[in-house]
Amino acid sequence: MQNLNFPTQRILINTLSAAEIAMWTDTDPDTSATVRHLSLKKHGIDIPFVSGSTTIRKSCTQAGQLKSRALTILAPAPCEDCNYEYGITLKEIVREPGVMNADYYPDSRLYGGVLESIQTPSGGFLADSDKVIIETDIINQIMDDTTALGGFADARRIYTFTTGTNGDEAVSLYNSSGTLIVTVTLTNDATIAGAVNDLNADTTFDDYFYAMAISTTQVLITSINAGLIFTLEDGGGAHAIDNITREVWITSRNVNSQFEIEFDSGFATNRGLTIQALDAATNDAGTLTYYINGTAYGYTAGAHDPAGYVAGFNADGASLGAYACLRLTAATTIWIYGNGDITDITWASFGVTGIVKLNYTTWGHPIGRFPRLTADDVFRLFLNDSGLGALSNMTYIVQPTEDATYCKLHIEYTASIGAIHGASHEDNHKSMVDIYIKSGLFATSLWDANNPTSGQYMAEAADTGFSADTAFDALLDAWYGSNLGYSWPS
Repeated sequence: MQNLNFPTQRILINTLSAAEIAMWTDTDPDTSATVRHLSLKKHGIDIPFVSGSTTIRKSCTQAGQLKSRALTILAPAPCEDCNYEYGITLKEIVREPGVMNADYYPDSRLYGGVLESIQTPSGGFLADSDKVIIETDIINQIMDDTTALGGFADARRIYTFTTGTNGDEAVSLYNSSGTLIVTVTLTNDATIAGAVNDLNADTTFDDYFYAMAISTTQVLITSINAGLIFTLEDGGGAHAIDNITREVWITSRNVNSQFEIEFDSGFATNRGLTIQALDAATNDAGTLTYYINGTAYGYTAGAHDPAGYVAGFNADGASLGAYACLRLTAATTIWIYGNGDITDITWASFGVTGIVKLNYTTWGHPIGRFPRLTADDVFRLFLNDSGLGALSNMTYIVQPTEDATYCKLHIEYTASIGAIHGASHEDNHKSMVDIYIKSGLFATSLWDANNPTSGQYMAEAADTGFSADTAFDALLDAWYGSNLGYSWPS
C-alpha cells in the first residue's frame, strides 16, 4: 500500500525562476559520498540523486498527425452489362470516447452507390473508366458529407508515374469536365529533381497541384485542395511517361479524429502513405537527426544546404521506401515521402537553426497519431486541484495556459523518513513526482553556476554578484551528473 502513503506528487510550472528551484550538494554521513539535491523550494520537495535508484523520464506535447491511407479500387466484375454496387465505410475513431466530447461510440459513414450497366470487364475487373467513375463518386461523397455531425475525412486523387531521361516527356492534366488544365513538358528529367522542378515551376500547375519525387524515377502528383477532381494522361511528348497509377488519398480532417477504412474483400486495397515537409530557409551547418521505422539516422550538411539534407536522407531512406526531394531545385521546402513499408518517420531533433516542421499542405501518417500532453490534457489533470500544493496558506490555483505546449518530467527517487516506531529510526520509501512545465522554459539562463560556489545552484537573482549562466536543461544535467541525452525544446 506504499502508493497510498506516498502518492505521486504533481506540480505545474508556468513560470520559472532561480527562487523556485535550486540544485545543491551535501555529504552522505554514512558513505562520505557527495549527494546532489534538486529542490523544488516552492513546493517543499527535495529530490536526492542516488545512482541506480533515481530516474527521470521526459515526454512533451505532440501535435498529432493526420491519418493517411491510399486506396486502390480493384472492383472485380461479377457480370457484363449489369448494375454494380460499390462503397467503402469510414469509421471515425476518437482518442477518449465520451471524455469531454459526445463521441461515445464509433461513427461509421458509408460512401458508395450503384453503377448502372457496367462496361465489359477487363480481365475479370471493371473497366478503368468505370473505376474512375467510382473513385470520383467516393471522393465527392466524402467531401460533400453533410450529415448532422459533418465529415471527418478529406479525399484527394493522386497519380504516380515513371519518367524517362529524354527531356521530351510531357504530362497533361484535365478537370472533371475533361477540359485541359495544363500540359507540362519535362525538359529537365535527366534527374528526378529536374522533373519535379519542371512541374512545380509551372505557374498554372502550381495553382492547382504539387509534385514530389517518391524514388529516383517516380513522381507523385496530387491536388493542393482536397476534393479537386482531375485526371492525368501522357502529354504527347516524343517519349511517353510510363507506369501511370491512380489512387484515392484519404486523410483525417483533424488530429483529434482518426478513422478506419472498411470495404468488401477484393473490392480494393489500401496502404499507408507518409507525406511530410520541412523548411530549410535559413539553416546553419549542423546535423539533422531523424528516425525511419524506429532506426536513428542523421546527416550533417553545410550552412544553408537544403540539397545536402535531401541527399543525406535519401542515402538512408531510399532503400526502405522513404524519399525526399526539394519542391523546387532553388527553393528550401523539402518534401518527405514514405510508401506502405514505412511505419513511421519522426524527427528527434531540429538542432539546426531554421530547420522546422512545416505544415505546407497536409501531414500524413500511415496510422495517424492523436495529440498528447496538450494544454487541454494538462488542464484536466489540475482541474480539481484546491491549490498549488505549496507551503504558503494563501495561493491561487495554477492552471495551464491555453494552447501552450508542455513537457512532463517523471522523477522516481528514494527518500528517507522517520520510522513510526522510533525517532532514531528511518525508513526508505520510493517517491514519485510529475513536473508539468512549459516547454519554452528549458533554454533560458536563470541560475548562476558559480554562486555561492561552483556546482551549487542556490543563488537567487537578488543575491550579490548573481549572473545567470545556466538554463533549466543544464541544471537537470548537473543534478543527474551527466548529460540526460534528451532533446529539450527551445
